[in-house]
Amino acid sequence: MINKSLNQSLILCFAASLMACGGGSGGGKHTPGSSLATSSSTSVIASSSSSSSSSSSVTSSSSSIYSANLDHLYDHASFPIGAAVTNNDGPSFNILTNTSEQTIVEKHFDQMTAGNIMKMSYVHPNNNTGTIADYSFTNADAFVDYANTKNMTIHGHALVWHSDYQVPEFMKVWQTVTRNGQQVQIGWNGTSADFLTALETHVTAIVEHFRAKENVVSWDVVNEALNDGTPSNFRTDSAFYTNSGNSAVYIEKAFQAARAADASVDLYYNDYNIDQNNAKTTKLIEMIDDFLDRDIPIDGVGFQMHVFMDYPSIANIKAAMKKVADKGLKVKITELDVAINNPYSSGWSLATASTYNNTTAGAQKLRYCEIIAGYKEVVPEAQRGGITVWGTTDANTWLTTATSQYNGQALAWPLLFDSNYNDKPALRGFADALQSAACTNM
Repeated sequence: MINKSLNQSLILCFAASLMACGGGSGGGKHTPGSSLATSSSTSVIASSSSSSSSSSSVTSSSSSIYSANLDHLYDHASFPIGAAVTNNDGPSFNILTNTSEQTIVEKHFDQMTAGNIMKMSYVHPNNNTGTIADYSFTNADAFVDYANTKNMTIHGHALVWHSDYQVPEFMKVWQTVTRNGQQVQIGWNGTSADFLTALETHVTAIVEHFRAKENVVSWDVVNEALNDGTPSNFRTDSAFYTNSGNSAVYIEKAFQAARAADASVDLYYNDYNIDQNNAKTTKLIEMIDDFLDRDIPIDGVGFQMHVFMDYPSIANIKAAMKKVADKGLKVKITELDVAINNPYSSGWSLATASTYNNTTAGAQKLRYCEIIAGYKEVVPEAQRGGITVWGTTDANTWLTTATSQYNGQALAWPLLFDSNYNDKPALRGFADALQSAACTNM
């Protein structure tokens, strides 16, 4: 997912218990409009956890069970409502075997994103033969097939991502390492043209494979290719940039290959911090303009949206999304979570909250509602690619391993369900926004 540096919203993704960071058809499983009790005025009760979330040392101050009075979250949207899930990369929360995971995902979501198993190193671990035999689709196929049995679509994540642990060895920068006392060279040893050909082959093989499944409706084609500088530019600390001849040409090549492999799938560029309406947003728009001017295929932009309670502002989030929508592209929130704590904030009164209680729960409910409402406000209906929450429960979040990036502080309770799979007020806030109800902390 993400390698965040700089700024208040610094986030660094690792291969956590859930995953590390990532359009398409609405794909609803039932007819929109089934019953949903309106309960935005119901007093917020700390959600159900009788034990603390495994992602932090903080504890709930109440054992009361909160109910969002919600049948199916996805029924109240004309766009996909998704959840990021694990397969064999997180056995404790494996969507194929964990019935608790299945229950909440099947009840409330009509789209899924694989946290890891559709990334490069999982599906294309080597290039020994230069044929389809180098690919490994078993786990990803099982995941996509499961979704098909539940009439759910898949947002593919991600065809190209720079993070070192997700780049197959054969695509890495040429380097010398010691093995068994011997100096040996590993990684890429071809020309930039050879590398781009290999990249195009990689993208083509994966997109063509999943095209046959019919329910993979969109892809994060390239993930996190922009840096966090001011001004922002293309990331240069990347095997893709280096091996392409110190060039960002690999981005357009990946999009072109994906479109050639599947004419109907939606193609997204995905990134973090672009929701801040900052220098990175400006560079994003510059790239979009260039692509549109040169007819490089791109359908939308994925806003990861790993946000805090007080940052970025709703005004900046809406302004950034509107800039993309104004270009005629789809806007998809791809990796949403809302951490209650924020060790970088001096203005947020609960920045170092140690207890999940009525106040923290209500504030998070309001924040989720305002984010979803803002999305609906500035993105025209035809351009709403969907909203995906990055994880299922507060026990199953990539933020579990991010504490070192936050002054050692756990970022507690970021998702819609508590660690025991019970509703949180945040779920009600999400639903209120979908219903165009008032956003409140009650």
